[in-house]
Amino acid sequence: MLQTIWDTRGYFFWLLVVSAFCLILERLWPWRKEQRLVRRQFAQDLFWLFFNGQYVGILVAYVGAFLFFWAAPAVWKAEALDLISSQPLWA
Repeated sequence: MLQTIWDTRGYFFWLLVVSAFCLILERLWPWRKEQRLVRRQFAQDLFWLFFNGQYVGILVAYVGAFLFFWAAPAVWKAEALDLISSQPLWA
């Protein structure tokens, strides 16, 4: 697990680096000066950070792959019938 996190080519490493960078910037120039670093909703913030960063991206990739493979046969059939070749590139 630690090898996965500290691999500099991996997603989790850069998620942690960018998050730490944003945390430092937020502490130097806070948007809300009265907000503390660790507050009651801190665990919820971490949950949403990883959920939106990891699982929503995977869901979008699966939906995109499904739509691609669903629409690809129609595009290939249209190309075979020369329906697309007569259209200009910008149409």
